[in-house]
Amino acid sequence: MSQDIDLSKFDDLDITDARRQAVLSLVAGKTITQAAEDAGVVRETVSRWLNHDADFLAAVNLQRRQLWESGADRLRSLAMDAIDTLGEL
Repeated sequence: MSQDIDLSKFDDLDITDARRQAVLSLVAGKTITQAAEDAGVVRETVSRWLNHDADFLAAVNLQRRQLWESGADRLRSLAMDAIDTLGEL
């Protein structure tokens, strides 16, 4: 994934290394099955985390929000460049 993810946002949550890897995989757009493989757990485990682990779901949501905000900032920057280029033409 080209976006940098601030892992310090996990510090306040009860997230193990396996859960952390699953979060990163899910946010990168991988399926639950792929995220489970990356984390070294079975698919049912990641599904259970998503459905019953508030800290895990919070971590997924935090990372998704960070990714969206980063993308929105980049898009705003590119839009300004595009407007300047059009103005010059």
